[in-house]
Amino acid sequence: MSEEIEIIENENDLRVKFENEIINPVTNDYWILVKNKIIDYDFKFPLTSSVFSDHESTQIFYSSFNIKYGLKFKDCTFKKGVQLYHDTSKARDICFENCIFENNVNLRSYENSVIFSKCHFKNGFNARNSIVKGKIRFWQCHFEKEADFRNTKFEGLADFWRSIFYKKTIFYKTDFMDTVVFSSSVFKENVLFTYSLINKLILLRGTKIEKGFDISLAIIHGKLGLFEFNLNNYTDTEFITEEDEYETAVSENAIIPITNKRETFRILKDNLESQKNLSESLKYKSIEKEVLRIELIHNGGNIPLDTTIKNLKSITNNRLDRINLWLNKWSNDHGDSYGRAIIFVFVVGWTFFYFSLLTTEKYYFTMNTNLWNFGEGFKIFIEFLNPLHKFDYIEDTKLSSAWFFVFDFLGKTFVGYGIYQFIQAFRKYK
Repeated sequence: MSEEIEIIENENDLRVKFENEIINPVTNDYWILVKNKIIDYDFKFPLTSSVFSDHESTQIFYSSFNIKYGLKFKDCTFKKGVQLYHDTSKARDICFENCIFENNVNLRSYENSVIFSKCHFKNGFNARNSIVKGKIRFWQCHFEKEADFRNTKFEGLADFWRSIFYKKTIFYKTDFMDTVVFSSSVFKENVLFTYSLINKLILLRGTKIEKGFDISLAIIHGKLGLFEFNLNNYTDTEFITEEDEYETAVSENAIIPITNKRETFRILKDNLESQKNLSESLKYKSIEKEVLRIELIHNGGNIPLDTTIKNLKSITNNRLDRINLWLNKWSNDHGDSYGRAIIFVFVVGWTFFYFSLLTTEKYYFTMNTNLWNFGEGFKIFIEFLNPLHKFDYIEDTKLSSAWFFVFDFLGKTFVGYGIYQFIQAFRKYK
C-alpha cells in the first residue's frame, strides 16, 4: 500500500513537518524542506508566526555563519490560496518544486528570490501591481488558467524557461528591468506585450507561438534575442479602427489588430537586420509585406466611390500598391525565394512568348502534337528570355501584326523584372 500523504492545516502543523536541511555551499543553496504534503490552509510566506525563524535558528550554518535559509516545498499540493508578500524583517527565499496549486497564487511584491520548478497552476497566477525585487524563476511550469502580470515590475531576472501558457496572456505595462527569459516556452493562445518595458534583454530562443504574437506596443530599450524564434504568419487578427475598441482589444481581450501584426513583423525584421542576419529577416519582411497587402485590400473597399480628385488618387495609389505587392509576392516572395523567381521568369516568359508566336504567320495553335516543333520552339524561347533581344529573333517570319510587338514588349518587361527579382532573392546570402 502507498503511504498516506499527510495534511497540514496550519502553520504550527507546518513547523512539525520541517525536514532536514538541504545544503550546497558551492551553489549557495540552504533550504529547509517540506516534502510530499498536502497544504490545506491559506498559505502565506513569509510565515505570519515565528515558527520558521525559530527552526532556522537551530540549524548549524545559521548559528555558525549566520546564513539565512530558504523554505522549499517538494512534491506538495496546495489546496487553498497561496500568497507571497513583502516583509523585510522576515524576507527569505522560497522554492516550490513539482508542486500543484489548486487555488489562486498571489504574488504581492517580494524582496527575495522565488523559484517555481515543474509546478502546475490550476486556478491562475496573480502578480498584478507587484514589485519583484529578487530573481523569479518559472521553470517548466504550466499556467492552466490566466497568468496576470498587469503593472508588475520585475527588477531582477524573470525566467519563464520551458513554461506553458494555456490561456490568452497580456503583459500589460509590465516592466522587465533586467533580463526576461521565454526560451522554449509555449503560448497556446495570443500573447501581447502591451506597453511593456523591455529595459535590457528579452530572450525568445525556441519560443513557440501557436496563435498570435504582438510586441508592437512594447517599449524596447534593450535587445531582442531571436535565435531559433520561428514565428509564422498567424491569422488571428482583426481590423480595428475605433480608438476605444482598439484599446480594449490590446489591453483586456488579447485581440491583435492587424496593424499591430504588421508592426510586430517589422520590429522582428529590423532587429534581425541590425544583427546582420539578413537571411532570417527576409521571412519576417515577406510576412510584413503580405499583411500590408491584406490591409490595402481591406482599406480599398472603404474608399468612397465618387469622382473627386482626392478619391480617384487614393483609389489609384491603392490599386498600384496592391499590384506591386502582389507581383513581389509571386515573383520572389518579397526577396526570400529565388526558386519562385525562376518559376516566375519561365511561366510569364512562356506565356508572352507563346502569344507573340500566335500573332506571326509562321506559327499557329493546333491540338495535333505531331506538328509541335519543340526543338525550334525551345531555341527561340531561350532567345526570347534575353530582355535585350531584337524583334527579328524569329527567322523567316514577317511581323505584320501590332500584337506581336505588344506581347514582345510586355514579355521583355516582365522577364526583365523576373530576372531582377531573381538577383534580389540571391542577395539574402550577401
